[in-house]
Amino acid sequence: RGKKSASCFSTIAAAAGFDEATGLVGFVDFSENNVAGTAHRAQVLWQRNSTARLLDNGDFELGRIRSAYLVSYDVPAVNNRETALGLQVYDTNTVFLPFFANNQDNLRNYEIRRGAKARVGKAWGRNATVYLTARRDDVGYDPIPANLAPSAIELFNADATVAALGASLQLDGRDDIFNPRRGYFHTVSYERAGTFLGGTRAFAGLNADLRSYTPFNASKQSPVLAVRLMGG
Repeated sequence: RGKKSASCFSTIAAAAGFDEATGLVGFVDFSENNVAGTAHRAQVLWQRNSTARLLDNGDFELGRIRSAYLVSYDVPAVNNRETALGLQVYDTNTVFLPFFANNQDNLRNYEIRRGAKARVGKAWGRNATVYLTARRDDVGYDPIPANLAPSAIELFNADATVAALGASLQLDGRDDIFNPRRGYFHTVSYERAGTFLGGTRAFAGLNADLRSYTPFNASKQSPVLAVRLMGG
């Protein structure tokens, strides 16, 4: 498809801190978008923090120490003869972000999700790739503060195993997969969860992620207008 590059695009961010009450806290975020010039993508995320909360009187209330990680590796289908592969393994606490005020505190901040996702795909024509996907998540909650007052039925239904199979279509019309200046990148996916593979929940999901890139003028230094629309 003419979009492979020999350049490597790596990013790494890290921070660490120590406190007698919490011990070592911090995070590491490493990503490589072109492993050894192959267009393979790798990412490693790790975080250890405390669910400290800022009280109305200005004091901090220390919560539970929590660790999280995510490791992923993707092999794109660069041409019609290749097979696209992807694997992601994670043990996360909702998002990799702290919260600092009561008005940002909600039940989702205490969600625990452990599992794995896999996908396999084939290129279809010049710009399209079709994927089959599978995932299995064990979902639950850390102890929830009394001020959030979850109902008994919410807590009873909180723990679940989600096993889901799906399919997705990816349309890639970017001029450069690492630094696009024009074109589009669209993904539409469908997923069905059920009682197979030990699942305890049944539902269906349909999601779309649509992106477009347009330079303001023909100059190579022109700013690019990037637009993204997501829905589900």
